[in-house]
Amino acid sequence: PGIRTVYRTEIFEGTMAAAMPQINDGQVFKATDSAQYERSYLWITEDKCKQMKIRLKGDSRKDLSTLVHAPVSPKEEEIHKQLKAAGVDYKRWASGKFKVMTDELSKGEAALVDVDGKLLRVVDIVVVKVTKETKEVLAEVEEEVGDPGGEVVRTTLNWLPAVKRRPDENMYVAGKRCVNKYLGIDENAVTFDTRSVLIAEEEKESQTFPGLNSLYRKRIITANIVTDESNVTI
Repeated sequence: PGIRTVYRTEIFEGTMAAAMPQINDGQVFKATDSAQYERSYLWITEDKCKQMKIRLKGDSRKDLSTLVHAPVSPKEEEIHKQLKAAGVDYKRWASGKFKVMTDELSKGEAALVDVDGKLLRVVDIVVVKVTKETKEVLAEVEEEVGDPGGEVVRTTLNWLPAVKRRPDENMYVAGKRCVNKYLGIDENAVTFDTRSVLIAEEEKESQTFPGLNSLYRKRIITANIVTDESNVTI
């Protein structure tokens, strides 16, 4: 208890090349290892796996990198001092926003940097321009926040899908994460155009953290939907 642990799990997909008499659909079969530990197995559908909360794909709610050391949460006292010294009244922020900031700092999605005596929140963003043969572009037009059974707040967005790039990612890895996790499109259903990368920087006050100027370093990459859209789940 009290020790934070990162479990690195690799999930490999395998297909049986030949039928095995001891493995029949709908029937439990058992296997015993060299330590005499007996395990029971059963064929089940993917839908049943979801119901039983059996993970079939890799994911991480906290987006912890398996390539770098587990991030250490920054000390709140130090962040308080930085914000106060910069004249940022973080107590005016909406409830929970300070926790949002500490989370993104701990994951490496943003950094607080002193530039010529001015505190900046620096964020590397990968914007994904998803297109298909008809030359149409996939735009994020609206978001819904709230309980589906209760009050839902809808906000008009009208921008391209984007994700904050982490230190362990290059722009294409971040782009794949955006496509797969946030758009619900299998990463194998798109190809990235490495010849059309655009770079832009924008400095403005953060809407999420009022009073704090943010420098957004944007990389805009193009992802083309492949002709076979069987992997597209949206």
